[in-house]
This record gives sequence, structure tokens and C-alpha cells, in this order.
Amino acid sequence: MNDDDIRTQLRRELDSAPVWRLDPGDAIGRAGRHRRRRTAVTAVSVVVALGVTAASLVGLASFRRHGTILGGGSSRGSGSSASAPSFTQPSAPLVAAFTCDGSTTSPADVSVTAGPAGVRIEVDNTSGEAMGFDEPLGGTNAPRGRHELEDPDGGTGWPLGPGDYAVKCVPNSATDPDAIAGATLHVVDPNGFWVSDRLQCTTDQEFGGVGDYPAGVDGEPLDRAVHEALDGYAVPGDVIRPVGYPEAFRRQFALVRDGRNIVLATLLHLPDDTWLPGETGGCSGEDQVKGGFRAPIRRG
Repeated sequence: MNDDDIRTQLRRELDSAPVWRLDPGDAIGRAGRHRRRRTAVTAVSVVVALGVTAASLVGLASFRRHGTILGGGSSRGSGSSASAPSFTQPSAPLVAAFTCDGSTTSPADVSVTAGPAGVRIEVDNTSGEAMGFDEPLGGTNAPRGRHELEDPDGGTGWPLGPGDYAVKCVPNSATDPDAIAGATLHVVDPNGFWVSDRLQCTTDQEFGGVGDYPAGVDGEPLDRAVHEALDGYAVPGDVIRPVGYPEAFRRQFALVRDGRNIVLATLLHLPDDTWLPGETGGCSGEDQVKGGFRAPIRRG
């Protein structure tokens, strides 16, 4: 397989992923059964699907990521360069493949090469019953048989930065999930696709919020949605940069001040390929100006 074939394969997987695949009941069931990486964004998906109108911004107290990453680093990965070099042939597979029999998750150690949309994960569930697949920052369903798993927020690319993650399959009938043997997922990023989405606050205080929208709301071009999400926090001299993976299903952008990520915004991807501001979180106590500032978006 040459470089063009690899790029085509990765983009085909991303393009084929549906945007609003779960019905609201299934989404709520997943959220109750597994820890979710981005609870606020999942809530927006359910609100859009139901057509419920809520406040345009719901404050979330002490907005923080959670979960333990093996080997340290940020809660989402270790970070990388701001631009990706040309694609190179990976030494680790492009898909992390696990087999789950109800009592173990094997192999015990799996390495995977991240692509431009993130990390792809496949599970062969041989247990005969439905399972959940958990990683420190979230989880999803792992139905019977062999399936490539969707990230809880959509798409087959999981936004896991380079680093080691404790993962496991847990049967829905399990009464003691901690007793189920897990595995370690090693994410490598030889092409430098990942850009750190870690906040770099000068205090321990952070804020968070999420936009709620009725069904059928019109989206916007990506850059316009980014400005809507972040310009209110900006002052002259700030810039906006894409973070996370460049072709992730839900794009992330950071407001950068003096080299620090001070506000992060996740954009919701709508079926007509437009976007809306979703989850926003950042550092409390940073300087602001009345009316905000239209910070330039810098890519590369």
C-alpha cells in the first residue's frame, strides 16, 4: 500500500461516518453506562436530535478533563508540532485491534499509528453479549462480532494523542468492571498530526460551557463558527490555531496568548458539512476587552 492509498483509506473511513447516528435513547443509555469524554458535547448532540431549546450557553463549573493516562502527559495526549510533515509509512498498524471474550481484553499491549483523523480501534467481541469499550476519558458500545468502533462524538477517529492508555472491554452484565482484565493501548504519531489541546492556565481556575441548539438550526462555514466561539475571549495579539487532529470528526481550535492555549473550542459538525460552536472551556482570570477581538486563524 503506497502513501496515496493510505490517505484515501483514512479519508474514506472518515467520510463514511454518519453525523447523527444514535437515536436520543441510545445516546442517553451510553452516557449512563460509560464515562464520557466530552459530556457537554454529547448533551448538545442529544438536544439537537430532540429539538429541545435551551440557553445558548450553559456554564459548567470547574471545567476539566478527567481520566488517568499511563505514563503521564496531558489527559488527551502529549502534544506535537503545529504542522504535519508529509505522510510516512507507519511502523505500527493503522488500526488497534482487540479481542474481548468477556473476561480479558487481548492482546495485553497494542500499538497503533494515529492518522490525520485520530486513532482507529477495532474490537472482536467473542463473548456472545453486548459490551462496552472503555478508555480513561470515555467509552462506547462494543456489540457482538468484529466492528470498528466509533468515537462517542462520532466518526471512527478517536482523539487520543500520543501516549499510553489503559483500555478494556466490559460486558454489560458485569457486576464488578474493575475485575475485568484490561490492556494498554500505545498511540504513536510519527507524522506529527497531533497538536496539543491542553490548556496552559496560570491558575487552577477554569470555566466551561456548551451551546444548545434546536433541531434544524443552520450551521456556518468552519472559520465563521470558530470566530463565533473564540473571539469573545480574545484581545489584540492573540491568535487562533487548530489543535487535536487536523481531520477529526469534531474539530478543535485554541485561542493562543503568549504561546499558551487559554481557551479551547470544539465545533459541532452538521450533516450539510456546516459547523456550530459546541463545547468551550478555558482559563479563568485572563484579560478580556469589551466586545472581544477578531483574532486571526493561523494554520501551519
